[in-house]
Amino acid sequence: MENRSTVSLFDLMFIVFKHKWAVLTILLVSALSGVVWLWLVRDDVYETTAKIMIRMGPEQAAPATVLSQNPMITTFRDQDVNTELAILGSTDLMVYIVDQLGMDKPEPPKPVPAGLIPRIRYYGKAAVREIKDYFEEIMITVGLRDRLTPREKAIAMLQKSLGGVAEKESNVLDVKLTLPNKEAVNIVLNTLLDDYLAFRMKVHAIPNAVDFFGNEAAQARSQMQDSDARLKQFESESDIVSIDKQQQVLIEQISQAQQLLVDAEITKYEAAGKMRRLEAQMKLKEPDIAVIGLFGKSVLPEEMLLQLADLQREREKLRLTELDDGVRIRNNRAQFKALLDVVESNLRSLTTDTEAAWQFRKHEVETLESRLKTLHDRQMQWTALSRNSHVLEENYLFHERKLKEASATTALNQQNVGSAVVIQRAIPPLAPAGMRKLTLLGIILAASLFVCIAFISLAEFFDDGIYRREDLARALDAPILGAFPKVKPKRLAQSIESGPELSAYHGGSI
Repeated sequence: MENRSTVSLFDLMFIVFKHKWAVLTILLVSALSGVVWLWLVRDDVYETTAKIMIRMGPEQAAPATVLSQNPMITTFRDQDVNTELAILGSTDLMVYIVDQLGMDKPEPPKPVPAGLIPRIRYYGKAAVREIKDYFEEIMITVGLRDRLTPREKAIAMLQKSLGGVAEKESNVLDVKLTLPNKEAVNIVLNTLLDDYLAFRMKVHAIPNAVDFFGNEAAQARSQMQDSDARLKQFESESDIVSIDKQQQVLIEQISQAQQLLVDAEITKYEAAGKMRRLEAQMKLKEPDIAVIGLFGKSVLPEEMLLQLADLQREREKLRLTELDDGVRIRNNRAQFKALLDVVESNLRSLTTDTEAAWQFRKHEVETLESRLKTLHDRQMQWTALSRNSHVLEENYLFHERKLKEASATTALNQQNVGSAVVIQRAIPPLAPAGMRKLTLLGIILAASLFVCIAFISLAEFFDDGIYRREDLARALDAPILGAFPKVKPKRLAQSIESGPELSAYHGGSI
């Protein structure tokens, strides 16, 4: 006997018809559940979007309190966008928005709509809200949830509903807010953006920076002025005008004085030598004035030496005619002796003068060297005072520059001039966010059909009953000779009462 393994469309329809009530029940329950969930349980939410551009501004630069050299910013940085997102979602800002807009206050009840279906939906949603509140109270009672105040609920809802993402390869932030209130969602987001611009300036601002740098600059100015006054007083007391030039002048004077000292020493030695030679000749009977030497520019000694030479030459001539003890020779010798005494006196005076001149030049050199040494010692003090004055001046200029930076930053903060700019404000949404209700209902029905198919497959897999002659013949592996149609008990009783013909018709065999 042929055993068919294929399933025909009739077989599939038979199986579906066999479980028709279960299939209809699943479809009906799914449709009703979907309608109830979409129109009563599920709340419509509305989403609105705004855009913020983050440009280069004072917030990206190093603050005035950074004492090192400010870094150079050349490119946009992703961390700046992330920082703005963190500021935008700050709890302090959320608390301020909730308090400002009164989002924790209960909303006034909406009027009952006029239409039948809107009215049914209105009361249905009210009932669902009561059920949710009752369920939440149960969860709080059993300790599975914590009780939150309306203010805390509003803050949590606002934080959960707010989202932001940076557009790819740009410095623009897309800020999104999702709330169940269509009329208020754009108002809340625009208020949030306005407060965010002011709040971020307070976050980036450095409190008391102007006062701090102002006090530091004033103190540095006072120290600089005191140092300058001490420096000027020291220069006045030490007679310092231009210390480098003064040193150069002193060095030149010392060099000249040392040269004059050498000349005076040479002159002194020459005068002392002449005096020694003169004293040696004066001990002789016939002194030789030639060994004394020249007197340079001195006129009087030179004339006396010439006279002595004339007397000596005249004495030598007299010796040719007269004796050594003659009157004329003695007279010559007396004149020679008198002139020689004058030369001796003059030479002693010259020796004394040269000694005094040498002592003067030596004292002058020592004085100039002492002044140079004193100037060197004072130069160290002057250099220290100058260096201290220069350091204090740099300190003052630094704090003065920081004061100007802090003042400029404070002025920008007061004018709310920052790097964040709202380039697109939020507008009222036109439709609820997410999928449309019809689309969701279609997905629910498709899911219910899948459940029906799964249920029919499982039920048919575990069903061992025989419902058709073909199934019986296949199970017994024998031909079917006859079959009696299935007749309801009430209809069977009517057929028996109508007569044997009708009874044979309904209950006949083949």
